[in-house]
Amino acid sequence: MPTQRFLNLNPAKRERITQAVIDEFAENGVDGATVSGIVSRAGIPRGSFYQYFRDLADAWDVVAAVIAQEKAGFLAEAIPLAGEIPFIDFWHLLYVKGVEFAMARPKLWAIGSSVFRSRGAIAENAIAQARNGTVALYSELIEKDKQKGIIRADVDSTLLSLWLFSLSLEVIQNHLYGGDVSLDEVKVTLKALVDMLKHGIYTERGGDGV
Repeated sequence: MPTQRFLNLNPAKRERITQAVIDEFAENGVDGATVSGIVSRAGIPRGSFYQYFRDLADAWDVVAAVIAQEKAGFLAEAIPLAGEIPFIDFWHLLYVKGVEFAMARPKLWAIGSSVFRSRGAIAENAIAQARNGTVALYSELIEKDKQKGIIRADVDSTLLSLWLFSLSLEVIQNHLYGGDVSLDEVKVTLKALVDMLKHGIYTERGGDGV
């Protein structure tokens, strides 16, 4: 986390440094961002950086907080529906809102995308936090749907949650990273995925051979 000294900066300077950190991570990714790049963009001495952050991981925490705050605004419509609508419909809505965020905030999306392509320590920690929080939420909602008879009782809630977390990342990366894809095109893909999740891929005859 950033130091109290950073948090106590006047708002204009704190925002300037925050934007410099965001720009550095957006342009160079989580693996390519450097302290030198940040101090150059922010126009501060290198020593000042270490008064505000212990290391790049602390600077990353500032970026992560901005991403979380911005994304929360896009998810505000979906979150209250958790447990109120079937889980798969909730997952679908959450996914659409996430794509809307990615398209509306391309710089922040670029940073997040670089995290999921990285194998560095910052990325590993960020992915673990995202995965653990997501799987916990999904598993809870899946269990509720199992109790309601919406999802089969024998479905492994944790396994399904992990699969949907991974599927979400894979599809959104393939559709959005480095491509010129419209929101409508992504929605078509999402609807197809939801249909497969709800109805499966086998006909009655096809399932007989399993």
